[in-house]
Order: sequence, then structure tokens, then C-alpha cells
Amino acid sequence: MKTKEEFAKINDLQSGDIFSFRTYKKPIWWRFIEINDREVVYEEIKNKYRHNSTLINSIVLKRISIK
Repeated sequence: MKTKEEFAKINDLQSGDIFSFRTYKKPIWWRFIEINDREVVYEEIKNKYRHNSTLINSIVLKRISIK
């Protein structure tokens, strides 16, 4: 499966979307979970460890699958 990347606002991501905060170097990919009480909840793809961040309204790099 091929992929491409595009810029998106973190508020526009849907649960399960793959994204990266790093838009200029080699991206580190995360899976978006939800925005809860003005915090972004996301998880590591390999081990499913969850993280929180207060980066609301940030621009991120979103990975999109191409069929």
C-alpha cells in the first residue's frame, strides 16, 4: 500500500489517523485517539503507549493511504 503526506490541523484529525508533529525532518508517526479537555491524546504505533499534549490548533503532517 502506498502512502502520501499532507498538512492538516490537529483538530481535523479523526480517531485512528496517522500523523507526525515533525514536518521538516524525518517524521515520527503517531496514531491520533481524541481531543479530551483541551489535550490531544495519541499513541505510539508499535507499543500502543498513550501520550497527552496541549498542542491544540497545531499543524501536523498527516499520512494518507493511496489504493
